[in-house]
Amino acid sequence: LKWSAETPNLYQLALSIRDENGRVLEVVGSKVGFRTSEIKNGQLLVNGVPILIKGANRHEHDEYHGHVVSEASMIRDIQLMKQYNLNAVRTSHYPNDPRWYELCDQYGLYVVDEANIESHGMGYGKASLAKDPLWMEAHLNRIQRMLERDKNHASIIIWSLGNEAGSGVNFIESAKWIKSRDTSRPLQYEQAHQEAYTDIVAPMYMLIPGIEKYAQSNPQRPLILCEYAHAMGNSVGNLQDYWEVIEKYDALQGGFIWDWVDQGLAAYTAEGEKYWAYGGDYGPEDVPSDQNFCINGLVFPDRSIHPALLEVKKVYQYVKFEAVDPTQGRVRLRNTYDFIPLDGFYLQWEVQADGQTLKSGKVAELPVPPKGSLELQLDYEGLEPEAGKEYFLNLSMRSKEAQPLIPQNHEFAKEQIPLPFQKASRAVSITDFPALNTEHANGQSRISGEEFEVVFDDQSGQLISYRFHGVEFIHGAPVPNFWRAPTDNDHGNRLHQRAAVWRTAGKQARLETFELQKISPQQVKLSARYSLPTGSEVQLEYEVMGNGAVEVSYDFQPGDAELPEIPRVGMMLQLPDEFEEIEWLGRGPHENYWDRKSSAFVGHYHSTVSQMYEPYVAPQENGNREDVRWVALRNPQGVGLLAVAQPRLSMSALRFTPEDLTREGRGGKHTYDLKERDFVSLALDYRQMGVGGDNSWGATTHEQYRLPAQPYRYRFRLQPFTKGMDPALLAQQRYEQTTEGR
Repeated sequence: LKWSAETPNLYQLALSIRDENGRVLEVVGSKVGFRTSEIKNGQLLVNGVPILIKGANRHEHDEYHGHVVSEASMIRDIQLMKQYNLNAVRTSHYPNDPRWYELCDQYGLYVVDEANIESHGMGYGKASLAKDPLWMEAHLNRIQRMLERDKNHASIIIWSLGNEAGSGVNFIESAKWIKSRDTSRPLQYEQAHQEAYTDIVAPMYMLIPGIEKYAQSNPQRPLILCEYAHAMGNSVGNLQDYWEVIEKYDALQGGFIWDWVDQGLAAYTAEGEKYWAYGGDYGPEDVPSDQNFCINGLVFPDRSIHPALLEVKKVYQYVKFEAVDPTQGRVRLRNTYDFIPLDGFYLQWEVQADGQTLKSGKVAELPVPPKGSLELQLDYEGLEPEAGKEYFLNLSMRSKEAQPLIPQNHEFAKEQIPLPFQKASRAVSITDFPALNTEHANGQSRISGEEFEVVFDDQSGQLISYRFHGVEFIHGAPVPNFWRAPTDNDHGNRLHQRAAVWRTAGKQARLETFELQKISPQQVKLSARYSLPTGSEVQLEYEVMGNGAVEVSYDFQPGDAELPEIPRVGMMLQLPDEFEEIEWLGRGPHENYWDRKSSAFVGHYHSTVSQMYEPYVAPQENGNREDVRWVALRNPQGVGLLAVAQPRLSMSALRFTPEDLTREGRGGKHTYDLKERDFVSLALDYRQMGVGGDNSWGATTHEQYRLPAQPYRYRFRLQPFTKGMDPALLAQQRYEQTTEGR
């Protein structure tokens, strides 16, 4: 039985030494596996099959013991990697503890074993040690010791000569030695680029157009990114875009995300609060530091996961789903595993309407061989679409039985397919609402109706009070907001400097005109036009209705001057701290962004404001949810405020403001620096730009996920509710237009 990461078959080898009389003097044992690893027809083959490397780089790191890693920690890493669809590890940048390779043999991970060679500080030019024959023996010695120690491990399918140490005669000779000693594996070295002595082209952080250009050049060697998708802080955007290209070309065979674990060390404040310290926390003060730069993993130092790992799991998954005719329940699944059929899995499916399951089923038998496909007929006939609801088919591939490190019913792959079952939402006539009262006094405009009152400040044009059944919703007035707390990637590409003009633009908005117009007995419109220090304008319109709802229209017009991209376009208001309970219809349940949302399905989710916060080691933008149809926050008494998108919002609800989370530069803040506010910051945005992730030292968010300074318009409705009222039903309502002016 052959060994692979999917089928880690091992055999016990026993070697014994006997004397001339046949008496056993010594016995040693080793687990061995049988597999091939070779480059053939321009591809990396394992057991004759071209594979895709779905990997990460891994440093040996422990939050308490630094580089001393326990076996339990190693097993936990492997368990997480297997559960989140990773199949490969590069031992960046040194041979690992011998036990690591034994565990990779046992549980099934492909390994690129890397020699302990890095002379980055010498540069890659004439001073590079790779070019100096005096350093030949030093290079050879480390490579030889790695190979001789680790050569019998089936998990090691590639040798790596080292990391970021230039290119020259010392590596050329090292490659020759490896090929003379071990013909059973190819080798790679990033700094060789496309020179002849590397069997694999293994670039770092090559962008999507670059890898596609290589694939189109009729290459004779595979390209496997030794580092890509830099996972520093809130990152790993556009991973799906990478893999759409990787899976398109045979010459592209995956890569290794940088990197696996945040390299933070457990520390405690004087009050005993735990946090993770990073490079910038250690002295002496005159020693240069990259601050929090080694905090760049897919998991926190304690191995709790970043939301980005959920995106990695989705993008790396081995079962693909395609809609054939979703109205009739016909879908196709493709098995992209290299060596295993799908008979160890079952398919769980459900049809949801606005997050509520209407029909579900299970396909227990999936006779699909490796690289095969199967068309399925799912039975959800007889659905009667309800007005105003959206329908989705959710598919989930799960394990039938427990496997080593994998529980029974573990989800390995999933997909969400929209269903075209739609009816127009129920129309509500505004003329049926109670009449409104309007009064002006003390510089304020008050509009009131049954059990509610809204108050606007005539000097600022702001909504300063919104009361319903005696409950106040406004702690801080809704204001235009263009700023997000910079992510690590933002700091790397200097967005916080380039787009600094937007940081206080909303707060510095100057009211130019403010008008009140009574459209009908049940409708009052208030219009506020603001000029911004950027030369731009924002027009806000509030339509107060007799049922207590407030329709908000937002119209942004950029100035004439050249303006940088905008971190976010939207509005932010503050609710009293009692509004802790939150539910929404949109993508979730985990944090997601414009360029990192394929793993977050549209659904109806419940949480708390406290749980919406993502505690990145170095504070930054966090907690966003995309494609939100509506969001509702309520207090312990069940009184709440609903925001209904028209049609979609980006949303976050945190106990911190963007300024609280803003760092002026890398490092600078820790989680203990954040003190929860006595209010909830609710962002209701047209959109926030993507987080990016190509690298963290200059790469910008991809153009299709940016917000250039151009006109933006959007609408949402604020609507109060009490206990016993279902915000989901309220959100489905649409109000009839009663005047031509609307």
